[in-house]
Amino acid sequence: MPPTAHRGPLARRTAYSPLAGVILLAPLLLGGTRPAVQIALAGCAAAAVLWALRHARPDPPVWLWIPLLIAGWGLAQCVPLPPSISGSPWRTGWGPISLDVPATLIATAHQAAFALVAIAAHAADARGRRALGRALIRTAGLTAAIGLVHWAAGAQHIFGLVPPLDRPALSGYFSVFVNPNTLAGFLVLGAALALGRFAAAGSEPGRRRAAALGVLAAGGAVLSGSRGGQAALVLAALIFGALAFTHRARVGEERARRPRAVAIGAAIGALSAITAAVLLLPDWGADPRLDGRLRTWRECLPLLADVWPVGIGRGAFGTVFPTAQQAPVDGTVTHPETIGLQLALEWGAPAALAALAAGIGAWLVAFRRSRRAFDPTRWGLVAGLAAVGAQQMVDFGFEAMGLSLPVAAALGLALGPTGQPEPSAQPAQPGSRTPIAAAALALLLLALIGGPWALRHTADADVARIREAADVAAVQTAADHALARHPPDALAPLTAAVRLAALGAPGAMTLARLNQALSRAPADHRPHLLAARLLRGDRPAQAAVEYRMAIGRAPWHALRLVREAATLRAPGHLARAVPPDQRGRLGEVLLEAGRAADARDAMAAILLVEPTERVARHIHARACLQLGDAPCVEGDIGWLDAHGPPAAAHALRARLALREGDADSAARAADAALAAAPEDPGARRLAAEVAGARGDLEAARGHYTALFRRVGSQPAAAAEVLAIWGRLERRLGDPARGRRMLKQAAHLDPRFAAEAARARDTAAPTLAPRRPPPQTDGMRAPAPSGP
Repeated sequence: MPPTAHRGPLARRTAYSPLAGVILLAPLLLGGTRPAVQIALAGCAAAAVLWALRHARPDPPVWLWIPLLIAGWGLAQCVPLPPSISGSPWRTGWGPISLDVPATLIATAHQAAFALVAIAAHAADARGRRALGRALIRTAGLTAAIGLVHWAAGAQHIFGLVPPLDRPALSGYFSVFVNPNTLAGFLVLGAALALGRFAAAGSEPGRRRAAALGVLAAGGAVLSGSRGGQAALVLAALIFGALAFTHRARVGEERARRPRAVAIGAAIGALSAITAAVLLLPDWGADPRLDGRLRTWRECLPLLADVWPVGIGRGAFGTVFPTAQQAPVDGTVTHPETIGLQLALEWGAPAALAALAAGIGAWLVAFRRSRRAFDPTRWGLVAGLAAVGAQQMVDFGFEAMGLSLPVAAALGLALGPTGQPEPSAQPAQPGSRTPIAAAALALLLLALIGGPWALRHTADADVARIREAADVAAVQTAADHALARHPPDALAPLTAAVRLAALGAPGAMTLARLNQALSRAPADHRPHLLAARLLRGDRPAQAAVEYRMAIGRAPWHALRLVREAATLRAPGHLARAVPPDQRGRLGEVLLEAGRAADARDAMAAILLVEPTERVARHIHARACLQLGDAPCVEGDIGWLDAHGPPAAAHALRARLALREGDADSAARAADAALAAAPEDPGARRLAAEVAGARGDLEAARGHYTALFRRVGSQPAAAAEVLAIWGRLERRLGDPARGRRMLKQAAHLDPRFAAEAARARDTAAPTLAPRRPPPQTDGMRAPAPSGP
């Protein structure tokens, strides 16, 4: 007799409804990624499991006990130990293994919820299995539909209301999961289960519902743009097909034909979708060597060699990794994006191997059982689990409870009874509820008691307290407490340094905090930038070195940082303030600001040490040109004639001729520059300016047309070209077209808004550019850009 037989119909109907509700809500609550949501979901999962245990007696296999035991290891990582055992270089006395205890408590609650949901799903009766399966499929379809609504409405926030944490807005196809890979993994799981339900459904309405939800989920996985998700979709279809064609159940040919036809159709559809994605989406054409994952994996290996026995604490990777990071990135690396490496770093290699062995072993058992039974629904579960598990080799989707809890439910269902007697097996005996109930009660207490403490003391919460401190003493106290809880955290001392500088604290105190940040995040540009700002007044030479290091560690902010470094005055300091690859940009900034003398002297300081530096030579010549020093320009032109590239010398010769009023010589030099570098926007623009200076406005229009085609994708450069072109069109007698171009220029760059507003004046504007145009030495000058 089933364990629920002595209950009434209402009890049987509602036993697994709370757990199904948790599965339904986990993805919808912003993907279940935020710490407060994870604690709430863990508590709700514990309560739902306790309710379900009133009507079931679990007897989980060893594969489901292992994740629960590993959750206990996560709690053990939070227990203070002597330094000889914890082995952390960040602690001098007693302390836990975890280097971020609040994060480890939250991640442990997540892990325990995963294990308990899998165990409860394994113990479900037929009604409970149907309830959980419906929740999985419907949530996947709803999640995909939300993405379509976002896309159709042009929404930039989740549900049109909730902004993401790591960026100001979203665009295109997105849903409740901000990360497209995690979204795709969840939708692949739902699509695989819907495929099984479609093949197994006995009624036409059931088949239509399963087909609609499956198409929604599969389409969302493709539209997400996730390469791993698209490949996982193909893998799920192929595994389902393998089970449909190789199962050992004895069924009639007529009954077996339908799942096989469904499998063939699913495989063809999935392969067609990934083929279209490969051909149409740019991500598939990217160079794998540019993928940040590969660099992160290499940088994790030395850290793993130090912490492999016991790990750094589950959930602590984002806090600890900056200490080992070597290459700068625009943002924060929160996960290594491969489950094996992440678990080995956070739990230690032994626990990670046990977890991976449990997952692989559980799937193999489920696969073997699926082959012995004719159960398309179970085939869909097994195929979806394999696809999502394979995707985690290059993703971190299991860190989101919106994916991990549905996977746990699917795993429990896949390992559950098949409804057919196992060969050579004894009848299953009901298990004891006591150990599982005790674990669920412990998780509920952890969520109710430990959860609030962990949420109050996360790394972000501690940084917020430092930022809000009202005086120097409060800042120091908050920073010390933050470092005690998160010893490797670089953001806490950096925030303290920023706050101390704002409060006017002694420079030595601020620099001490900066040194703490630098030791914890050597690849971060922010400590160097703050140090440069602090030292700029008293020690400009050291400030120049700090600016150089900040620019080298944040190339994506190079223009803004170079402009700030250009506020230094001494030529030697300017020469040392930027890396070699930013010297051209420094020269552009100085020339744009009307500091031609500073640009000349800074480049001269560089040429004194590196006389063959071509970019510095070119900027030096342009600065001399602005200063009207013709002999200096001619000397640089002679050097460039001898050392190349020829386009640079021709361009300088043309500008010098223009300055001296020799338009014909300027035209010949401009034509030579354009012939030497026909694809260079700088040479094309020079030709347009020379044509305008000679009065050949039609030729100038042709040059600007070709130039706009070259720089149209660069907003700042395109705006300036449009503005000059608009003035030209007004001179050519087409004021309406000129006004349209000026309006478009103002849309791209607010600098031209006033001129666009005055465009109603019919007086012809001058053709002179608003600022000296960028020139080139054959190494294309960087387009104006910046954060």
